[in-house]
Amino acid sequence: MFESTIDSSVYPRKAYWGACGFGSLEQCLNRAIKDAAMCEGGALQGPSDRWTPEQYIESWLAAFAQPLTLARSATTCKVDALAKGVYCYTDEESAQRLRDVKALLASQALGGEEAVTVDLETPLDRLAALLNDAKTPIASWCFFNRAQCREPICQDAAYLAEPIKAPRLPSVYAYRLPARPGEQQFERDYLVGVGGESPRLAGWAYAAVEELIRRVAPAVEQEQPGAAVATMSALRAAVRNAPEISAAQPLRVERPPNYTYCHYSELFAQVARENNQPGQQVIVVTAAALIDPNNSVSRLPTSWITMPDTPMREDTLDRDDEPSFGALA
Repeated sequence: MFESTIDSSVYPRKAYWGACGFGSLEQCLNRAIKDAAMCEGGALQGPSDRWTPEQYIESWLAAFAQPLTLARSATTCKVDALAKGVYCYTDEESAQRLRDVKALLASQALGGEEAVTVDLETPLDRLAALLNDAKTPIASWCFFNRAQCREPICQDAAYLAEPIKAPRLPSVYAYRLPARPGEQQFERDYLVGVGGESPRLAGWAYAAVEELIRRVAPAVEQEQPGAAVATMSALRAAVRNAPEISAAQPLRVERPPNYTYCHYSELFAQVARENNQPGQQVIVVTAAALIDPNNSVSRLPTSWITMPDTPMREDTLDRDDEPSFGALA
């Protein structure tokens, strides 16, 4: 996967091609869809306006329909040089990341510990496993260059899928928290959930839509090729139509086991004391506490806060109307 982008904070502005993904068709589709989710918050600007997730994934679907052939070449990357480019807070963390990379190289049998050389004779499934592993700082652009792409189009690898306007979707739940005093509509926080799980606090509307797209759209596209665009629109509508929960609605706050970051651990203990539940690993607060600026619970990570199962929970997808489409600019 190659993408031409411009860094808006760098002058002069110049577009550069870079490899942004590598792997099987399934892995690349998943990456494109998850990257598309980030466009919901305005992460990608087009020539005239920001792109929506629908526009972004449509551009990738057009590219997957006409894949080019990659020319043979060999590239060697030194692991030490790559590790030094990783953002780390301490020397110990940098050293640990380097050890992780070397362990991955050894597990995938890709070259030596200090460097990895890649060409089209390399076991590509092992390379894909390496590049798609969250632990490694090694990126696709280290090995592949846009200049390697050559005609003709490889029709055997083309991904051709007619758009599906009304895909089958899993149950999706979205709820709005009550408004804080003086809060704007875009500042409202949302809880979202999929299937039988308890809805979890996601943050503002764009973050709720982004989370649902990341979690739902890849699987739907795999099962129903051509469904990604309509799925994204339907998930956005689910958040837009989310009902507001009562201020008295109980919410569950749970610190993950073995969590070691001291700041949030101390803050969790403070929240437990403020809500008269000192020493508890799991505490229960109301939605009113979460929107109270004087209650510390709102400063905890959103992923720690869920809404337990209640009779009020219902699927917020509108399954009778066809989702709207975003047009490709």
